[in-house]
Amino acid sequence: MLEKTRQQIVEETVEFTEEFPLYRIILENVIFWFMVLLGALGFYQIRVQGFDYPIFTFIFLGYSLYMLLYHLRKKSCIHCYYYGKNCHLGWGKLASRFYSKGDPEEFMRDEASFQSYWDYWGTKAPIIAMVASLIFAFNYWMLTNLLFFVGLNFFMMKYFGKYVCIHCKMRGVCFFARRILGESIA
Repeated sequence: MLEKTRQQIVEETVEFTEEFPLYRIILENVIFWFMVLLGALGFYQIRVQGFDYPIFTFIFLGYSLYMLLYHLRKKSCIHCYYYGKNCHLGWGKLASRFYSKGDPEEFMRDEASFQSYWDYWGTKAPIIAMVASLIFAFNYWMLTNLLFFVGLNFFMMKYFGKYVCIHCKMRGVCFFARRILGESIA
């Protein structure tokens, strides 16, 4: 008897979503941008000796804004199935207002830049900054920020897997979906 793979079961039982509903797009963007803000606050207490400005906060925010508002739209969103449509973050529709449609075969070709942003700049770097802040000058505000940031990251990973990636047309080629749903789904 041949057993079905997880991918076959998912393909047979889970429908793809053509366009995600507006309320989910708004909710995800609020949470997503709140996480960026929490990450920036994680860098706030780290200062360069003799320079009393939160330079690392500005660097984090600048890089995050560049990656999220320009680079990812230009390098990934234009190649996505959801270009011109409401993807789960609404970025496909946003990308179509600024850039020409790309080639779907190129989707996630620049996977390394997205993955490095999300893995290092978007999550690990703020956590390291918050832990360093707590080590050098413990305060409950930073501890709360750290716990909230980590909690939101776990929530989003579970949320994306259950409600977003599983229904996304690009789940088979997206590194994020492969990570959340497991490599066998790709």
